[in-house]
Amino acid sequence: MTVQLDAAGRLRHLISLHGLGAARITALLDRAADLRDAQRRGGAAALPPLLAGRTVTNLFFEPSTRTRTSFELAARRLGALVVNFDIAASSTSKGETLEDTLATLEAMDCDAFVVRHKENGTPERLARHARARPSSTPVTATMRIRRRDCSTRCRSATGSARSKDAAS
Repeated sequence: MTVQLDAAGRLRHLISLHGLGAARITALLDRAADLRDAQRRGGAAALPPLLAGRTVTNLFFEPSTRTRTSFELAARRLGALVVNFDIAASSTSKGETLEDTLATLEAMDCDAFVVRHKENGTPERLARHARARPSSTPVTATMRIRRRDCSTRCRSATGSARSKDAAS
């Protein structure tokens, strides 16, 4: 079992494509393509409210425009309430650990976290901390890789040309 999977083998956190297997990656890409196609056909109103009643918190510890905005829009379009964590105004600037910040936000009933941090391994570290808590909170890592690299990795992992379309 990796930090990404729960004891039953279900995807709990999305930190990396490594180790997920072609079938799981293909299923994720297919689901993303279905949601993209639904939105293209009917706008945000055509999307199922998969995240209705959920709070998604964007924990971006470095500047980001496109990535943070794309995660925010996706979560909102699926019905979530989105909180954009302001690192400059947080207690981390006074020395609070990332784990303590996560625990505080979990206590406020945040349901999922999207994490971007300059230090490699931070999203996985937070996922491990979240998993140790009684009510595990999903953590998703954003990656700083070029689009072509992501597309190539997806095609390589799934043995498919379809991921080229999914990246568009």
